Amino acid sequence: MSVTVCTTAAALGRVFSFLNLRTSVFLATLLFFTPHVFALSVDWLTIGNPNNSPDQDFGFGAYGAVSYTYLISSTEVTNDQYAEFLNSIAATDPNSVWNGDMEISRSGSDGSYAYTVNPGFGSHPINSIPSVNAMRFINWLENGQPTGSQDATTTEDGTYAISDGISEVRTANAKYFLPTENEWYKAAYHQPLAAGGDVDDYWFYPTQSNSVPTAEPPVGGANSANYGLVSVLTSVGSYANTTSFYGGFDFGGNVAEWNEDVFDGSRGLRGGSWFTDSLSLSALFRNPDAYNDGQIGFRVAGSIVNLVPEPSSTTLLIVGTLGTAIYSHVLTRRRR
Repeated sequence: MSVTVCTTAAALGRVFSFLNLRTSVFLATLLFFTPHVFALSVDWLTIGNPNNSPDQDFGFGAYGAVSYTYLISSTEVTNDQYAEFLNSIAATDPNSVWNGDMEISRSGSDGSYAYTVNPGFGSHPINSIPSVNAMRFINWLENGQPTGSQDATTTEDGTYAISDGISEVRTANAKYFLPTENEWYKAAYHQPLAAGGDVDDYWFYPTQSNSVPTAEPPVGGANSANYGLVSVLTSVGSYANTTSFYGGFDFGGNVAEWNEDVFDGSRGLRGGSWFTDSLSLSALFRNPDAYNDGQIGFRVAGSIVNLVPEPSSTTLLIVGTLGTAIYSHVLTRRRR
């Protein structure tokens, strides 16, 4: 390994000695700020307009106020993404992060389990998932998507110290997390009046509308969703003409989504599902007892501060080599 690194460094030094100073600085900067690429990536939306007021109408002044800018995934977590998680940490599965109601098949024996998404279901949202396993998935992201057994370095600690599924709290400075109810509510229903929103800055439905969305198969129109008459899960983001103000898909319908808040002895759920009526999609509805497991999934939220990309060790090595090449180039020019 050290021979390869030294050879690479020498080659880079020779190459960049021919570049002018401005080009070298540009390339060094570009490499330094290139993020590490993980196997599973999240398509983030930025939820801005910090210090917004809560929804005084549909939210009764209780929901939607968030004092900071944050990130939330544009779609619900998919079966493909969850299978990536399973194949990383569930060769043995003591915490039952997989179950037979998922559209993911398991093969092999304990110690060598493997997981495959059923054909045609990869882009559908993961469902039949309890909130504690959604938190385990988030811990796995927080820990850098490691491979290994289910322990404190993979699933059992990170953003949440897993215990009973109810008492876990978000650790300070977490990068990934379940959204709070306010974070979820804002991403779904908020749109400032000044940006074309309703008079109170909130819509009744997460489709930028106060009118009942049309229950129809995708792609649908400008106010459509998967609920009621559709009666089957659909690929995330397939209602391409309907989003929240911030650009999120399926905040209404497809699967109801977990949030961090606890009430009535359960984590909260918002958004309605493929099986429920239009009221469940609205800002009024927050009853976790209204769903069965096949209607429940989740999406991921993140910290816009703590998810700033950090340079990898390889990137640092290349930047160091570029720095040496640039320094040598400057000295050469001065001697001339």
